[in-house]
Amino acid sequence: MTGARRPLPLAGLVALVVLVALAASCSWLLVSSPPPPTPAAEETSPWSEPPCTRSRTLPILDLLLALPPAFFAGGLIGQMGQEESTSADNAPLVGAIGFGVTAVAFGVSAWYGFRETGRCRQAYPAGPGPG
Repeated sequence: MTGARRPLPLAGLVALVVLVALAASCSWLLVSSPPPPTPAAEETSPWSEPPCTRSRTLPILDLLLALPPAFFAGGLIGQMGQEESTSADNAPLVGAIGFGVTAVAFGVSAWYGFRETGRCRQAYPAGPGPG
């Protein structure tokens, strides 16, 4: 057998896409949106825990995880412009697309997380605290 590579089977590609989507969904899965305004929500104590996520930890994590694939995609795109290749090797293009999609997925998740935590912070501003 020669050292030729076998293409990734469709099931493997689908599994890879699902894995990237789940990894890039910290904010999608774990950030709770604020509930619609109701009279009961206005009567809550300023010291009670809001029914939504105020912490921006997960969106920040998503944003930090978006940076490396974005840099790798940019590097591969830059590499494609510098190489003079007569072969049909599309590895840099495929890598740039894969890293780009990953960066966009993390970026969209971060945007969603920042938007929802901002809505929560606006609906439930931090009180002076007990004591």
